[in-house]
Amino acid sequence: LFPTHPDLQKATDHVTLLIQAKKYANRSTSLFSARQYYKARSVLTTFLNKIPLPHLHIGVLCNRAACYLATRQYDKCIQDCSRGLQLHKVISEHKQNQLDKEQEQEWVRTLHVRRGTAFCWQGRLKQGLEDYEKALESEKSMVEEGTESIRLLEDDIAKIRHSLKSEGASKVTI
Repeated sequence: LFPTHPDLQKATDHVTLLIQAKKYANRSTSLFSARQYYKARSVLTTFLNKIPLPHLHIGVLCNRAACYLATRQYDKCIQDCSRGLQLHKVISEHKQNQLDKEQEQEWVRTLHVRRGTAFCWQGRLKQGLEDYEKALESEKSMVEEGTESIRLLEDDIAKIRHSLKSEGASKVTI
């Protein structure tokens, strides 16, 4: 191929975007680890606005939702998780997914856990339970039964169900 060939230019542009994406990801991870959630969120928002790679936006939305969860901005966490799940659905339906299956499943599971957690913190336990059950279903499709991750999700689900029963019992006695 000649240096001016359109396919070469397209490939070069794509690699440049991937390099930029990696820099944004590393920077946001570093900030989040340092508990600088607002700055991490800002970096992730910039990523969403500047890097036109929708298959990577699922993970970015997942990470930005973690920033919102850490800063108790539950509605925004729920919005990002819902948006990430919707984007995953659209990409999957159009078979445009450029992620490996394991990474894709991990993001979907994490989006459900984060959204479920935000719902629970808002007192919306039924919606939280639904998301945790979807996360468990996703996790079971990835790992063997009895692993630590499955046990942790099952424990969380049991706690949510217990809270729902307690909530229902308290409503009956009033």
